[in-house]
Amino acid sequence: MKILILGGDGFIGFHLTKSILEDERFNDSSVVGVDLNNHRVPMLPSSDRYTFINANIQDHDVIDKLIAEADVILPFVAIATPKLYVEQPLAVFNLDFEENLRVIKLAHKLGKRVIFPSTSEVYGKGQAPFDEDSTDLVYGPI
Repeated sequence: MKILILGGDGFIGFHLTKSILEDERFNDSSVVGVDLNNHRVPMLPSSDRYTFINANIQDHDVIDKLIAEADVILPFVAIATPKLYVEQPLAVFNLDFEENLRVIKLAHKLGKRVIFPSTSEVYGKGQAPFDEDSTDLVYGPI
């Protein structure tokens, strides 16, 4: 299985990639991580099953090709900086919604599986198991 993680250097993308590479159940899987940054990538375990591509989700030719080659797409690209929500609301909306929607539409058209996160702003306080009706959550800037 070929897993495409858009936003692969972000908090969630990095930790998910690390978990996949360390989990024996995924030994037959490869991961392609895409991000503008690679600050965390050097901390990943060395593996020939991982490829990092320095690209922007708005590089449509690159992203479209990667989506076509993937079995599963995890779109974690988002501006997660509350200050920018106020200063650049249209840029945030364009990236967080419109570009991700374009990814989802293409994945659907190509019959690809998508695993989509709900938000980058809601973090639990570590209570397990998580229950969306009763688990105590943290809202707002972290």
